[in-house]
Amino acid sequence: MGFLAQRQRTDNTLIATQNEPYVGEIIVAKILFISDQNNKIEQMQEILQKNSHEFSHASDSVMAFDVIKTQHPDIVILDTEINLDLKATHKKIKSFSDNILTILLTKTDDIEPELLKGVNAFLTEPISKNLLISTINSNLKTKNSLEKLSNSNQELARSLYQLNVLYNTSSQFAGTLDKDKLINIMVE
Repeated sequence: MGFLAQRQRTDNTLIATQNEPYVGEIIVAKILFISDQNNKIEQMQEILQKNSHEFSHASDSVMAFDVIKTQHPDIVILDTEINLDLKATHKKIKSFSDNILTILLTKTDDIEPELLKGVNAFLTEPISKNLLISTINSNLKTKNSLEKLSNSNQELARSLYQLNVLYNTSSQFAGTLDKDKLINIMVE
């Protein structure tokens, strides 16, 4: 079942209507799956596309890095069974952008501590569809919240700078300006 009537908002979310299977906010993401196993690729593609995500896959690191450069995915899901140096691959993924979320797909929960420090999440196989979607949505919501917080902090810093300039200007001219001129300067 797909979503038939969706409105995309500027913050990459979709609002589902009441005639659809899920009601509420759905975050749309570009997701790259790095794996060389066709059954996993097909399973991941089915799950993600049913949940309104854009899906792409790569079967080796060269292909993956090309996709990252051209499509700028929000999330990279890395199958740990692929024949790659996982730490080097993860490091290279993060070199493109620190904003790319990474999720490991593993057979066990025995992951190198160094690699575990850098990833946003890991999932063990067999994949639970609900856990996969929940993990993706949770990480996307956290990412969006951090971006909003960062933007708010930048706006606050600009406002504080403007207030500081205004204070310094008004202190210098307080004795020479009348009230109306001072208000005009403050408004500018």
